[in-house]
Amino acid sequence: MKPRIRHIYPKDEKPTAQYVEMLAQLMGQETLSEEHPDIVHLHGCWHKGLITEARRFGVRIVLSPHGQLQPWIMQEERIKQMLTGQRHFVGECYAVVAQGKMEYDNLLTQGWNPRVEVVPNPLITQTVSPEEAVARLNAIYRKVMDSNVWALMNDDTRRMVAILLKAGITDDSRWITDDVPAEPDWQQIAIFAHYEQVDYLIELGKKVMGLNPPPIDATTIATYLPDDYEPVEPSTDLETLLGDLHHAPTLNRLCALHVLLRKTDFNDDNFVDILRQRKQLKWGQRLMQVLARLTLLEEGFMPLPALDDKETDNIIRTITNHLAI
Repeated sequence: MKPRIRHIYPKDEKPTAQYVEMLAQLMGQETLSEEHPDIVHLHGCWHKGLITEARRFGVRIVLSPHGQLQPWIMQEERIKQMLTGQRHFVGECYAVVAQGKMEYDNLLTQGWNPRVEVVPNPLITQTVSPEEAVARLNAIYRKVMDSNVWALMNDDTRRMVAILLKAGITDDSRWITDDVPAEPDWQQIAIFAHYEQVDYLIELGKKVMGLNPPPIDATTIATYLPDDYEPVEPSTDLETLLGDLHHAPTLNRLCALHVLLRKTDFNDDNFVDILRQRKQLKWGQRLMQVLARLTLLEEGFMPLPALDDKETDNIIRTITNHLAI
């Protein structure tokens, strides 16, 4: 589904206003007044009121500085007093759109935001048509919406992820007692599974559940990833896996533990002894609750009683924020 866009811009800056009006003519005039946008596209910098307006929607922001973050602009005394706030705002934007190579290079050198794209302005260059500029912007909007998809998933889609993970882990639909959501967002599931490295479980889960959604190749979908994102390979050794989960919990490590817990030869006492020696018994109880909520592990497979508290919520946030920008 095409994301809903709202353009916010300084109407008293004529070149910027002309550019936005051109975009609105091609994207739709509703982009100037959309009350429920998926993305706010802010044009220009150094306008505290417009930044406040952009933030009030609580959605992802794309910024086009229109040259206002160039080094010589920031030498002005008035601008120097606003640098700290502007730097923080630029860093929280999902993408920054430069209009040329020099601006692009300067923005990367500046280092306030690594997610810099280039879309030339057809009002000042003939290297791109208005239609091509809009197509490039739409690709950026799509990339923004395909990033950190867990944060955008509705409850049905998140529940489907848990059901498919359990179905894939158990390889048996009889273990699934939850109602299967009718219309999850399959693209979000595919992207999430790919970057969390649980796509093999999700695909097996679909097969086990007899589900045949349209095939989606997540490797062809452009996304933004955290600077420190690195694929991880879960250990099959219990003690190593527990150490990794405590240090850096990820969904594929969590699923690897779920697999071990379901093995018929799993030694509950050994599991408890490892945690006791590390003085992590309470953490282990929280981990059982995390497994229950994210992969639907049943109480009968838990070596420890589950503990649900604020620290449990923190572990879940760490896992589900793994792809957060």
